[in-house]
Amino acid sequence: RNQPIDFGVLSPTAYHFNALLVVCSSTAPLQIMGVVEDMEDFGVAPDFVSLLSLFIKAGSTCTWEQLESLIEHALSHSKVTPKLPVYLGALAAAGRFGKAEVAENLVERMRAAGFKPEKYSFTALVRACESDVAKAAQHLEAMQQAGVPLDAHVTAAFLQACAAAGDFGRAEKAWKDSLAAHVPPSSHAAVALLGSCRDMGQATAAVTMLETARVERTRPVYIALLSLAGRLVQAGHHDQLQWSLQLIEAMGKDGIKPDHAVFNTLIGVFGKAAEPKMALDVIASMQAHGFEPDAKTFLALLTACQRTGASRHALQIFDKMRKAGFEPPLEAYNDLMSALAKTEDVVEVETLFQD
Repeated sequence: RNQPIDFGVLSPTAYHFNALLVVCSSTAPLQIMGVVEDMEDFGVAPDFVSLLSLFIKAGSTCTWEQLESLIEHALSHSKVTPKLPVYLGALAAAGRFGKAEVAENLVERMRAAGFKPEKYSFTALVRACESDVAKAAQHLEAMQQAGVPLDAHVTAAFLQACAAAGDFGRAEKAWKDSLAAHVPPSSHAAVALLGSCRDMGQATAAVTMLETARVERTRPVYIALLSLAGRLVQAGHHDQLQWSLQLIEAMGKDGIKPDHAVFNTLIGVFGKAAEPKMALDVIASMQAHGFEPDAKTFLALLTACQRTGASRHALQIFDKMRKAGFEPPLEAYNDLMSALAKTEDVVEVETLFQD
């Protein structure tokens, strides 16, 4: 963008700028608004639908403030009248960042511009509610009153709100409503349903619901099942350790190879069961599958050691974490010091505290 280019009698066109925007989205997302200003200087109308999509794809490097600036720019542009896809892109962004009030305001602006909210709008509204499941339920009801049919996306978004709130009752009802409307729940919905479970009774009911609906057990579903096993183990149901091992076996039969997320989740299950040796054994299996421990792996191992006061193992894991190039976060220090405190190793705890 900053290189002086002599175009001669030619001026850069929308094609040139769009190519530059694609580069920015993957390497320098903070430059996107600068490119938009350049486009306007050359009299090229920005394609705000593509711009919003690029900003969303930029991921964690893009802040809500930057995205909000682009949304406002798109909706108040003097030369480009915002069309429905611009509003939908803005709503998708608000939903992704959990900005419920912004999403509601955008829907009102849509209506004022003559556009009726449809299923994508309501999905974004529900997703933006995050853990406010009561508000999400209001949007779901408004969607039905508007005659917009239920679909898998909005169902999954509502179930995610239920999972964030730990509201299995509402999640169960939404799941059944989806089936009654002949809308097969997606794997995303299944993951959220499992995430809403907080006790053994709910877990048993959720697994039965998945089996009844014949939901395909994808890798994310297996990870959600393993996470559920971990929560049950932490609640005192240590027999669920065997279930977690059965899930890994079932994954293999389904032809799904475990990845980093699967191994880390399994280590977390053993950590919550205060079984550091079993957690460490997973590392060998992990490496046999071609995966090396990452930061999450080390944190899960430290948690396992912390629960039993396995200070020697904890120190070794902490040292390996550093040697592997991962800077231990505060959580890692807390787990290590907690493990050492259980063995009354005051000197080592004080050294870590100073570190």
